[in-house]
Amino acid sequence: MSFKVPVIVCVFNRPALTKRLFAALAEVCPNQLFVVADGPRPGNDQDPALCRDTIGAVEAGTTWGCRTAWNVAAVNLGCKRRIQTGLNWAFEQVERAIVMEDDCIPDNSFFPYCAELLERYAEDRRVYSIVGTSPLAGRGGRGFDFGTRSYVFSRYTLSWGWATWQRAWAMNDPDVEAWAALRDTDWLAGVLRDPLAILRWRAVFDNAHAGFDTWDYAWTFSCWKNNALAIHPTANVVSNIGFGPDATHTWARTPFAELPTRPLTDPLRHPRDVERNHAYDEALEQAFFSGSRPELLAKVRQAIKARAR
Repeated sequence: MSFKVPVIVCVFNRPALTKRLFAALAEVCPNQLFVVADGPRPGNDQDPALCRDTIGAVEAGTTWGCRTAWNVAAVNLGCKRRIQTGLNWAFEQVERAIVMEDDCIPDNSFFPYCAELLERYAEDRRVYSIVGTSPLAGRGGRGFDFGTRSYVFSRYTLSWGWATWQRAWAMNDPDVEAWAALRDTDWLAGVLRDPLAILRWRAVFDNAHAGFDTWDYAWTFSCWKNNALAIHPTANVVSNIGFGPDATHTWARTPFAELPTRPLTDPLRHPRDVERNHAYDEALEQAFFSGSRPELLAKVRQAIKARAR
């Protein structure tokens, strides 16, 4: 048996994590892989060997005879440019794909869930992504009542294992250029209700617009700008195991590090309507984003008080 949806795998210099990811992929046997690899950082003596070992882990881990396309950077492009250019390259060749980074370990049910929903919502231009992480369903969550459905629609584009379409990725604003015109309008207030969250995300998009080396904030901004929806499962089906000192951004552990996974029930139980679940989004903002950073909340509250004077 093989899995027909293409899988894009983004790797860099962590061969041990890459081996664990490919052990999981070997259980579902995707028949088409796109490997996006970054190159060694200048002046880092360990990177050349680690990058070579990571490529070796991909080659050794691909044991099921799939078609593999490679996009390996000769020099280090950084997290932002490497993933953006790698996804551009892959989506020039396929109309839909699952995207996995080296530290995201999926439950087997993640793959049929993505495949079914990629087909179901292929022509629905309100929906931009299908995500695998469900923070409110695992350790660190706030006990959100999902009811009997298998997924909800959200404004948040979590990137720890996800899937999308060429038509959606084509809307990505890689440098958040449109933020300059939107920043001082009430646009963000139309996306978020909480004034603390508004200030927090304004700071996030300020950093992204200034060139912060990450791709996912630009993707979030692009989805929000286009009023897009993301699908979130009601069971956590991807675990991020990459928190630690060798991570690019997830170096500080949180309650959401290494969330346990459990399978989604089969068949999927679909929501009645394609519409944003505001209650879920507000709970997610509080638990996973703004409310999960007490020191950030203190700074935001100070900013609100200063504006009120």
